[in-house]
Amino acid sequence: IANFSGISELGLFSAASKIPSILITFQGIFIQAWELSALTEYKKEDGAAFFTKIYNLYNFALVIGCSFLIMFIKPISSILLGPEFKEAWRLVPFLLIAVIFGGIIGFLNTINMSVKKTNALVIPVIIGASVGVAINLIFVPKYGAMVASVSVAISYFIIWFQRLINANKHMKLEVNYLRDALSYSIILILIN
Repeated sequence: IANFSGISELGLFSAASKIPSILITFQGIFIQAWELSALTEYKKEDGAAFFTKIYNLYNFALVIGCSFLIMFIKPISSILLGPEFKEAWRLVPFLLIAVIFGGIIGFLNTINMSVKKTNALVIPVIIGASVGVAINLIFVPKYGAMVASVSVAISYFIIWFQRLINANKHMKLEVNYLRDALSYSIILILIN
C-alpha cells in the first residue's frame, strides 16, 4: 500500500485493522477452548453432529458480531480511531468479513488437527495468499487501500472454501450453505 498509494493510505489501512481486532480477540479465546473439546469430541459417535452444531453457532456469532460492528462503524471509528483517521471506517467492513472467514478457518483447522492431517493446512493458505497478492499488485496502484481490504476478505474466503472441502473429507458437516450465503449477503448489503 505504501509503495503504490502512499503512507496516508497505509495509515488508514492500519487504523482500520484495529476494529476487527475486537472480534479477533474473541476468536482467539473461543478457538483455544474449542481445540480442547474438538480432540475429544471428534472420536465420539455423534462427533459430526456436535461439530456441525458448534460450526453453525460460531458462524452465527461471528456474523452477528460483524453485522453489529458494521452497523455502528462510523461512531465506533470516531471513538477508536480519532479524527485524523475518520475515513478508515470505509475499509473496516471487508476486514470484518475476513474475520468471519478467518474464525471459521480456525474452527475447521481443528478437524485436520484431530485426524493429524496438518499438512493439508498449508496449500489453501498459499493459494489464498497468492490470490490476495495478485489482486493487490494489480489493483492497489489504482484504487488504494480499499482494494487491500477487499483482497483480504477474498483471500480468507478462498482459504475457508478449501478448508471446508478438506474438512468434509474427514467429517461430514451439515452446513446450510443457502442460509450462510444469505447471512453473508446481508453483511454485504449493510456495507452500502
